[in-house]
Amino acid sequence: MDILQGNIGNRDILVEALKQELIGPVKIDEETMIGINVDYESIKDIYYSSAKDKQKKFYYNIQTKDEIIHNGNSPITQYSAGILLPYNQELVDLDDSDSDSPLNALKNDEVLVNEEDIEKIANRSNRKDTIEDNSYSMSDEIPSSMAFTFYVSAKEQLSQLSFEITGGIYKKVNVRLIDEENKYNPYQTVWWNREAVNVITDLQLHSSKLMYSQQFKHDTLLLDLRVNLRQIESIEKEGYFVTVSLTNLSNERSQIYKNALFQCCLKVTYKNNDCFDPYPTSLMLSSKSSEEDLSNSLLYHDVKTYALGHGCSVNWDDKASFLKTTFIPEHEITNITPDIKVENDQELKISMLDMVDGSLQDVQQMLSKITSSYEKWIGTQRCKIANYPINLHVIAEKHLEECEFALNRMKKGILALEDESILKAFQYANLAMFIQQISGGSIQQAIIEEGNLFYKLDDETILKLPAVEELRNKYVNNRKGYWRAFQISFLLMSLPSLPKEATKEREIADLIWFPTGGGKTEAYLAVAATTILYRRLVNADDCGTEVLMRYTLRLLTADQFQRSARLICALDLIRMNHTELFGKKEISIGLWVGKSNTPNKIKDAIEQLKNLKTTGYKKYEFLINHCPLCRCEMTRYEKKAKVKGNKEYEVTGYRSISNRRTSDFFIYCPNKDCSFHQKLPIYLVDEQIYENSPTFIIGTVDKFAMLAWEPKARSIFGIGKNGDRYLAPPSLIIQDELHLISGPLGSTVGIYETIIEELCTDYRTTDKGRPKIICATATVRGYKKQIQALFDRETDKIKLFPSPGLSHKDSFFAQVHMEKDPITKELRPSRGRKYIGIASHFIGIQQLQVKVYTTVLQIVKQFDNPDAYWTLLAFYNSIRELGGSLTLFQTDMSNYFLQFRNKHYIKEQGRFINTIKELTSRLENRQVTNALNELKTPFDQPKAIDVCLASNIIEVGVDVERLSLMSIVGQPKNTAQYIQVSGRVGRAWFERPGLVMTLYKLSMSRDKSHFEHFKEYHQSLYQHVEATSVTPFSEPSIDRALAGIMIGWLRQLGDEALGESPITIKQFTHLFDNMYSKIRNRLINIDSSSSSLNYFEEKFEEIKNRLLSDSCTLWQQNYKSNDYFYMYSFGSYVPNSYKKNALPILTSLRNVDASCMGTISNIYNSQDLEVINHD
Repeated sequence: MDILQGNIGNRDILVEALKQELIGPVKIDEETMIGINVDYESIKDIYYSSAKDKQKKFYYNIQTKDEIIHNGNSPITQYSAGILLPYNQELVDLDDSDSDSPLNALKNDEVLVNEEDIEKIANRSNRKDTIEDNSYSMSDEIPSSMAFTFYVSAKEQLSQLSFEITGGIYKKVNVRLIDEENKYNPYQTVWWNREAVNVITDLQLHSSKLMYSQQFKHDTLLLDLRVNLRQIESIEKEGYFVTVSLTNLSNERSQIYKNALFQCCLKVTYKNNDCFDPYPTSLMLSSKSSEEDLSNSLLYHDVKTYALGHGCSVNWDDKASFLKTTFIPEHEITNITPDIKVENDQELKISMLDMVDGSLQDVQQMLSKITSSYEKWIGTQRCKIANYPINLHVIAEKHLEECEFALNRMKKGILALEDESILKAFQYANLAMFIQQISGGSIQQAIIEEGNLFYKLDDETILKLPAVEELRNKYVNNRKGYWRAFQISFLLMSLPSLPKEATKEREIADLIWFPTGGGKTEAYLAVAATTILYRRLVNADDCGTEVLMRYTLRLLTADQFQRSARLICALDLIRMNHTELFGKKEISIGLWVGKSNTPNKIKDAIEQLKNLKTTGYKKYEFLINHCPLCRCEMTRYEKKAKVKGNKEYEVTGYRSISNRRTSDFFIYCPNKDCSFHQKLPIYLVDEQIYENSPTFIIGTVDKFAMLAWEPKARSIFGIGKNGDRYLAPPSLIIQDELHLISGPLGSTVGIYETIIEELCTDYRTTDKGRPKIICATATVRGYKKQIQALFDRETDKIKLFPSPGLSHKDSFFAQVHMEKDPITKELRPSRGRKYIGIASHFIGIQQLQVKVYTTVLQIVKQFDNPDAYWTLLAFYNSIRELGGSLTLFQTDMSNYFLQFRNKHYIKEQGRFINTIKELTSRLENRQVTNALNELKTPFDQPKAIDVCLASNIIEVGVDVERLSLMSIVGQPKNTAQYIQVSGRVGRAWFERPGLVMTLYKLSMSRDKSHFEHFKEYHQSLYQHVEATSVTPFSEPSIDRALAGIMIGWLRQLGDEALGESPITIKQFTHLFDNMYSKIRNRLINIDSSSSSLNYFEEKFEEIKNRLLSDSCTLWQQNYKSNDYFYMYSFGSYVPNSYKKNALPILTSLRNVDASCMGTISNIYNSQDLEVINHD
């Protein structure tokens, strides 16, 4: 059995184990379990004949092969889902703190819920008649019924339905011990014997009758089956909604468990073997549908929902030949691959090195294979439109028109290669991208012997620039050296926008939309590399910042910085060897983030380096821990001491200069043979970024709030000390993870884009072209409105790539991955990530976690190759929830492991949870990086992680291929986050497909709805992505950000004196006129409402008048001076006497909570003095 099939089998075992643990019954294994031969019909009590028999654990009745609950548990504590209690019964509150919880420490055969509790349950009063919609108590919502609704088309004679009800009831049996003298021993316990319930009935539906009811009795169990029909009319068809419900109407209150139906399941089929009709969508029921709704209906036209659950979930097969209730729903998604195949099953991919050394004609010919294949595909799709519903024909044509537009852009890109500079930039960018691929291997650890350091280099190490042929012979393999079709196609589309005069092309804002792990980063990094090289080829002396790349989360920023640093080192390596083409100034990269991540000042970096050398403090704040080219580790080690007995340390990779004349800090490769041994082109300190204007800058969106605070930031945009431009501004802005730029953050980012765009516009040229915008995301909805609000681009200039075709399964550049069935040898979709839903009315979310986690962590220990599912990645929607669950692993689970093994007759030793890691925003960068590296540790290695508790920090930037097991506690706030979070596992689906367990809180209406609609939701996840909201010119956004933008405008575009002090501000009134017209025009383009415009104008005049009031000599507070100042940090405290002039200015674009500071007011000072004088 290969690794993939082995892991699929293991995953199926985990799912089955969860069903046995939560729903039951425990699977009977006659070869290993002990059975007992008992006739329950004639014997009410069981007697042990000896104390030795009492020690045995009997799991089943030999006669009936039915389960026996032998450990003293009641069925309601043995199982937690799939139970229907008698109507009007309520359950005692068994919440997480209950002393009689099944999760409290019980090691032998103690009764988990005693008889007193059972009586308490039976005698509870009837439940309330009304329940609040948004939340409810567990005890008020114990289920006595379950139902689901499906659709049947209108016919005079409706079809005959067949109903099958299955489940089990548990009968109580007293167990006693008889000693040697045949006297009754006081020992007594309780067993529960399962008895199967199976009911089959047929029902003929008629359009003239809208309600049917049948009742069935099994012993004292009374079940009521009801069928209700409701006629509907849609724009497409007429028919009936059919709701089938099953209710437990048993009324013997004193025997609640005896009359409870466990493992309940209701299955419906057509008697004549017909298949069910699809459930009508909201689009079918409404004649008014938006273009985006129609687009989604087109893409997911073949995805059908057949039923919706009520109090349960519903499952069906591919043909919809049956509908069946389930309490652990599951759905396996298909894998979308960018590795596409065309005629003759040939994979369509382009060699990077063939692009490097091929002639223009050869390059164009190879690239034309993609455009010709794409053009044929579009023609084939157009022929299929007639097969679609008529109401989707128009939107289908629009989709293919967008595909043709992308095709024409690709063709223009191939023609653009006839420009010599574009061709060279393209070819050397291909070389750089290949080198950065090779440099992405594992870190080469430093070896320390007798105080000396050296490295043992692997075969893929690059130290100098190799010849193309050497690269081709030594490094090219199936996973390296090739472009995926969508990556090279996106690069082609971007080539015409390289020249400065190509303003029309630059006005197009591109959004790369591809599933997580598809290679979006490679696509936009290729464009960045080509843009950088083209600028150097055109003017090697114009060496300012060319690319701004922004992220929202620091984890993603740090991770992508490591990756981008590899590309920049590859580019600079090429420049070193071709200075005649690309100039003598280095191609460099800078990380522009907050001071908690990198030092803001050189003196701070020098101090950190000093601490590393002189103390045992290993807090790396420099983020770079190895050379991006040769991968040699930067480390700290103890060297030979000059004085015996002293300890001296050496830190490799970082060097500082500090004397009276100068101070500096730089990073270098510790490998003496590397091209970057003297210095790496990497800048992490803000002062160095302002001084050197790195070619490529990566930062968080928050950092751009500092434009109001740091006038030296102007150098990033090529603006000199006198306010004039001396270098071209950045021409490319990359915004990854676009879906995160939403809500208040997105609104603030949007209004700050006004000043960023102004700083990136070169008015020295006649066209005054704006920068090129590239965005990327794995989830998209309402993207045109979002990008328009953020970047002020016309909606018809906002393009999605790859443009969707007619189906979500095939956009030409992304297709469903197919494989051969190991048995039938026929092609089928490959096995993908599996989602399962878990919920319980009977235990709280904490107890549910204990049961679920214990099950998967224990069962995986039995696998021959458990690595894929060894580490559990548990996601929580808040730090508070995560903290509460941490105690479960430390206390509850260690106790429950023993109970679990007894319950399921597992002889193997219990799983010990040795290593629990946290991955949240509370960690420092160093800790986050270490945690990510530790997650890569295989299960059989020391310090392998058992459980990782994570918050939304893992939403992006976590790419650990060995992870395949995840839990998500509570439905995340939006579908985009759900997709991103669950995409952290099963990334190596070709070997270890993922398993995602979503634990729902049924006390939350939203969670309950997702559980009931589980299959409908998961079979078209991307269709359910919610649109993001961005309102940059709303009143709250203007209140928070306008003052900062205006001050930033003055300090960046005025002269150096104005940047340092507002004394000369009246000399720059033209800047107020300029910013007013630019902001106003942008507002009108984005938000044409008169209320927003009026509010902006009022606010602008108010801030302008305050700044021109001559009342302040400082921009910000100087604690060495009592002079008045114009701004203070948003949310911070300043005395009231300064607030009449000072404005609160953002230092971060996120929400800021105001701080509170106590002061002693003058009035109390004077009163205290009076009292003293009086005494």
